[in-house]
Amino acid sequence: MADLKKYTVQEALNRVMNDSDASLNIQPSGTGTAVTQTANGQIKGSAGTLFSVQISFVGNAVGDKVEFLNSTSASGTSLITFTSTAVGQSFTFTPSVGIAYGTGIYAKWTTTSGTVTITSVFS
Repeated sequence: MADLKKYTVQEALNRVMNDSDASLNIQPSGTGTAVTQTANGQIKGSAGTLFSVQISFVGNAVGDKVEFLNSTSASGTSLITFTSTAVGQSFTFTPSVGIAYGTGIYAKWTTTSGTVTITSVFS
């Protein structure tokens, strides 16, 4: 029987990063791309996964919203929607599991005043 070794997560990461210990066989889960937008627009033109979103409302009105559509244009189905509950609100949303989009990823917002900046991490 093989001699099994137990490592804490930190010990395993240190071994891989510092010691180049390939025996742990840690596989990366993939890579993501980040994009920052200040206007409605396509994030990805094909199927993908949304991993994280940072939204910043400046000079906005309560009720302004940002939607992430399963589409390559502004006419798709919204899979997630964020509605501001305060003026000048900023927040980050990072779900435990990425949100899958079968057609494309498109960011669309509706504001009565102010500006919106979003940064999305996707693959």
